[in-house]
Amino acid sequence: MTTTNGFAFPHTPVHATTADGPAALLRLWAQRWRLRRALATLDAHMLDDIGWQPYEAAAEARKPFWRA
Repeated sequence: MTTTNGFAFPHTPVHATTADGPAALLRLWAQRWRLRRALATLDAHMLDDIGWQPYEAAAEARKPFWRA
């Protein structure tokens, strides 16, 4: 997982597309989608609690689920 200001987002490990198969990749993408949607709902006070600025959260939330 990669972390930005303490908020962890899973990255796509090489084995997720090979050894674990497509199901693992789909689970990873679904997790990213959920995390980014949740991040988009946080207000400025909550973002401050986790060490993020609103512009950082907005940029992360705009990323497509397949991008780390």
